[in-house]
Amino acid sequence: MTRDNIANPASSANRAHLSANEKRPAASPSAQELVAQASAARAALDTKTLNAAGGDEQSPPLAPDGIEVEENASPRDELPTMEELEVARDNLSKKIAAEGADGKD
Repeated sequence: MTRDNIANPASSANRAHLSANEKRPAASPSAQELVAQASAARAALDTKTLNAAGGDEQSPPLAPDGIEVEENASPRDELPTMEELEVARDNLSKKIAAEGADGKD
């Protein structure tokens, strides 16, 4: 009796058919986990800002020594958007490519 290869899952010996999540190291979070963590962190920043602004006694914003922070500034406002990160990455790639082309001449 022969085995039906379609019914059997991909073996660990044949890594060509595994998805990216199956290939990643166990300690590395997946993209969905990273998005969930980022969303939770942004929500936590927003609630801290709202709680600090809503109380009678405003607690000073948490900041490392030597850094001035506006009283009503949200830490989330300073985070770049995905579009800004993509533009910065593209600009850096173009800069590196231009420097590489200049060095070859």
